[in-house]
Amino acid sequence: MTKHKTIITINKEINKINEEIDMKILQGLAYRVEARRHKTLLQKLRAEARPTWQYRLSRMVTSFLL
Repeated sequence: MTKHKTIITINKEINKINEEIDMKILQGLAYRVEARRHKTLLQKLRAEARPTWQYRLSRMVTSFLL
């Protein structure tokens, strides 16, 4: 799976969990399990979206060249 598809998949899953959490809040139910899953997915999303050191290095080099 490419990095782009992984990010899209994680975003879709986060949106589903957000809807589940919203419904549980409206019903007055506990949503601890969903909150943990949401937190884990956000961490994965941040890790995937983080620029690699090669990308950052190339951006730094090109900024000196321009």
